[in-house]
Amino acid sequence: MAVRCRQHPPALDAGRVPDDITADLAAVAAGALPQPLSYLIAGTARGHGRVRSVPAGPPR
Repeated sequence: MAVRCRQHPPALDAGRVPDDITADLAAVAAGALPQPLSYLIAGTARGHGRVRSVPAGPPR
């Protein structure tokens, strides 16, 4: 059985919320944040703390 682990950003582990993360990035950005980045932050936050177990390959 193969194990695959995906790490979540430390900001979420520290209790930050997606709106604060996005606001902090927007404050230091040269222009507007790309919309896909905002979607990525929100999507990552939705999945934060979940554990998912799936087979790594076809059953034998």
